Amino acid sequence: MPIKAVDQASMLSISQWRRLARVLPWLLLAFGLSTTWLVSGIALRAAQEAQEESFAYQAREILLRIEQRLAAYRQVLYGARGLFAASVDVNRDEFHAYVASLRLEKDYPGIQGVGFALLVPASGKAAHIEGIRKTGYPDYTLRPEGEREIYSSIIFLEPFADRNLRAFGYDMYSEAVRRKAMQRSRDLNEAAMSGKVRLVQEDGERVQAGFLMYVPVYRNGLPHATQPERRANLLGWAYSPFRMDDLMFGILGERRRDLELEIFDGEDLSPETLMHDSGDNLGTAQGVGGLYHSSQKLDIFGHRWTVVLRSLQPFEASLDTRLARSIQAAGVLTSVLLALLVWQLANSRVQFALALEMARELRISEERWKFALQGAGEGVWDWNIQTGEAMYSRRWKEMLGYAEHEIGNNSEEWARRVHPEDMPRVMTELQIHLDGQKVSAAVEFRMLCKDGSWRWTLGRGMVVRRDAAGQPLRLVGTNSDISERKAHDEALKRSNAELEQFNYAIAHDMRQPLRMISSYLQLLEMSLADSLDAEQSECLNFAIDGAKRLDQMLVGLLAFARVGRNGEVAPSSSRAALEEALHFVQSAVAEAHASISVEGDWPRIAVQHDETLRLLQNLISNAVKFRIPERTPEVRITGTTIDTEWRLVVADNGVGILPEQLGRLFQVFQRLQSRAHYEGTGIGLALCRKIAESHGGRIWAESAGEGLGSCFYVILPLAVDAAPAGGDIVDGSGYAHFRLESPR
Repeated sequence: MPIKAVDQASMLSISQWRRLARVLPWLLLAFGLSTTWLVSGIALRAAQEAQEESFAYQAREILLRIEQRLAAYRQVLYGARGLFAASVDVNRDEFHAYVASLRLEKDYPGIQGVGFALLVPASGKAAHIEGIRKTGYPDYTLRPEGEREIYSSIIFLEPFADRNLRAFGYDMYSEAVRRKAMQRSRDLNEAAMSGKVRLVQEDGERVQAGFLMYVPVYRNGLPHATQPERRANLLGWAYSPFRMDDLMFGILGERRRDLELEIFDGEDLSPETLMHDSGDNLGTAQGVGGLYHSSQKLDIFGHRWTVVLRSLQPFEASLDTRLARSIQAAGVLTSVLLALLVWQLANSRVQFALALEMARELRISEERWKFALQGAGEGVWDWNIQTGEAMYSRRWKEMLGYAEHEIGNNSEEWARRVHPEDMPRVMTELQIHLDGQKVSAAVEFRMLCKDGSWRWTLGRGMVVRRDAAGQPLRLVGTNSDISERKAHDEALKRSNAELEQFNYAIAHDMRQPLRMISSYLQLLEMSLADSLDAEQSECLNFAIDGAKRLDQMLVGLLAFARVGRNGEVAPSSSRAALEEALHFVQSAVAEAHASISVEGDWPRIAVQHDETLRLLQNLISNAVKFRIPERTPEVRITGTTIDTEWRLVVADNGVGILPEQLGRLFQVFQRLQSRAHYEGTGIGLALCRKIAESHGGRIWAESAGEGLGSCFYVILPLAVDAAPAGGDIVDGSGYAHFRLESPR
């Protein structure tokens, strides 16, 4: 084929890949997101159906518990009826002993008591009253007063104390709602329940709706098979009064905080028929509120209740959306990763012609101009160090709430407004600058305002004049109000903590689908090995390599996210971590024919062992990896104890670092060297920085320039019991003579 035809075919291929790179990843992303939305929606609906079934189950359980408990109370009354059937004449002591044996308060919570109401004909009223008075109750009478054909009287009611004393002598047959239930019980020879009433036991405080349950008691030995016989031979009624709220608490307890229960007398749902409401919306059971709602009829002993249930916010908030959220997170991330893989594959032919150029920052020849630009628009001050005189700009005074004439021209005006806790740090930073160790000073501290509040400021200072001996004569500077930024920083810290948790979960959960993608790509390469041409094989290799690099990146992200997640810091031996790190890099050292020398102090430090190991391993392996091919790599590792801190220095004779690259050296995914020459994910140094800073330390790097090697410094806090580690690599003087050299 002519050369010109080959070039045309090549150009046509690149053009096609470019079109695919623009369209195909977006189509794949849209498809993946749509599928994720559909599947997560199905999972969410399934969770809602499960919650709805849970609500229905709890509603059925509540109805069943009410029915079972009232049936148990009916048996108590049948037991009282049996007491009368087994005795010719039941007296008060016998009735008291019977009820006491039931242990009502413990075994039947919610019941107000167990009593007996005697049927009293009009002709026997006077004799009945006289008989009761002779038993020790001289004030006894039938209530309410009035002439009636038939009376009833509560003569027994246990426990016979407190509220129940008010019911003694009360004629329940005189009241229509009670009489209807009593007649039904008498005529049918079965338990009957009354409608909503106000019990005579109520004392006017915390009044509750009530109802009564009756069981007929016939005269001993007389027939009661037919209705006429029952009416003729009725002795009275065993009965129990119930306060509705107490009863429901006894049945359900406090287990239904996530459901609102309302019980109405009959089928009319109104405030007048409301008997019990576990919530605050009295008598509003009209299907209003609550994601789930249930209304059911409950027939108990010839009387009907309407039981209404609705879900409350705690129940609705228990919706289990974890599966749906997991599907959403995994689906979105998988869609994005697949789109990126396709984009990388489509652009593989184009990437050979692309090059990224980093614009270098312009350097200001005079440090003073840089300082002036940083302080523009802020409070400015000018301090004569010899005389102590100081001048403050109007903006500087306004920032603290003062008028221009309220602050004098001396340095004491500044000093007495600095927060006492911040003053040592400010003076340390200032002294370092005055001694000439820094070009300018910059420190954050709080200053006292006129209204008594504290305002965060960023103070910058610069010596603009020195004498012949180098002693500072004049200092100028600015103060910037950073209170709002400090507040934002605190909020950002919390947000970053949540983001790190999210990144950890995403990186961990995505390794499995990424392994699956990589495995299928490798299977595809194996199965199509004989049928792929060179270009197709190259594209497939790019995809496999991309998946591999993504997996390495996820591993790095997991390590990055784990830093600081171990809770309380356990001190560790820096020497043990060093020896373990040297063991891990042994093969890389041997391959590079590198030499490593170690000296100095290796005490216990207030850093987790695993994180100390990662920091050392990253710094040492970088020093070996970023070497100049024609130069034998030399790495010098030094540890020095300074007061309460330990300083680690790792120096090499490798490729070095340009000055403008130092600012982004410790950022995540920042690579200073081409991947074609040096492999890596761009996470290692960011991980080192996070380890140092999360333990209250710091890290920085210095380099004389490209090809002149690098020097990395790490400051970490000592453990409380810190002391230089002894052993085979450290002698009594505190200096190590360990030297690891690979064979030539």
